[in-house]
Amino acid sequence: MTLKLYDALYGESEVDGVLLELIHSEPVQRLKGIHQGGASYLVNPNWNNKRYDHQLAL
Repeated sequence: MTLKLYDALYGESEVDGVLLELIHSEPVQRLKGIHQGGASYLVNPNWNNKRYDHQLAL
């Protein structure tokens, strides 16, 4: 099983093995609910980046 990621700078890459297990782990999945800029997304909806997206450079 592999996961394909796309980054605007580096292009497409595939993740498998230990990195894929890490991405699917509970602590990393928890980052989907944490905003990168704290509560700033409440001021400007365009600042709605999550720590998960920032970590994977999505």
